[in-house]
Amino acid sequence: MKLAQDQITEIKKFIHSRGFTHIEIEMEILDHVASAVEAKMEKNPNKSISKAIHEVHAGFGVMGFSVMEDEFRKSFSKLSRDKLVDIVFDYIASVKALRTLAILLFFYLIGDTILPFENGTYYKIYFYLLGMIEAIILLLALYSGTKKWRKKSFVFSVYGMYTAFSFTLFGQGFGILTDIFYQTNRLIPGLLFAMFSTITVLYAIIFYEMMQWGYRWTNERYLKYA
Repeated sequence: MKLAQDQITEIKKFIHSRGFTHIEIEMEILDHVASAVEAKMEKNPNKSISKAIHEVHAGFGVMGFSVMEDEFRKSFSKLSRDKLVDIVFDYIASVKALRTLAILLFFYLIGDTILPFENGTYYKIYFYLLGMIEAIILLLALYSGTKKWRKKSFVFSVYGMYTAFSFTLFGQGFGILTDIFYQTNRLIPGLLFAMFSTITVLYAIIFYEMMQWGYRWTNERYLKYA
């Protein structure tokens, strides 16, 4: 038998009552529980939906739905890594590699025109601003993509942490590295300027594509029981 919408809603409420509120994890649990509840109610049509839900939950043992949450996190982590590798590979060994070369050439020409800075501190300021602008753009894109779910998406909570990571690494790390090399060799900063700027911009582009993929991935699961 196929569960009615009010029965699906009751299963959702039960899952929420156990502290699982992230959409992706909720849908993963709901998918499994709904199938198990259907099977139990087909076997015994007189069984209440509440009793069937509790029986299914009891079948998970002491850990309850936490078992499925752990499996989901591991599975999604691997899925994300594989997707990231695919996107990065595209920007290295496919037609998109032309974009990478264009960005590198753009920053090389800029660097050739305005560098070297007279003071190595300017490199820190430049990468700090570039990293901050990148983080702001990604956060705005993240905010726009989560209007439907706000803080209920596990996927986008992970992406929010990576946005902060990008600012710390690119906005501060690259500036410090370039400044260090500036103190020893005035020619190297120009090359690092182009390379680090390209990496920073590419990270934003690749990360944005990851966010778009994450949105579609989550939305598919959301719509299944919407």
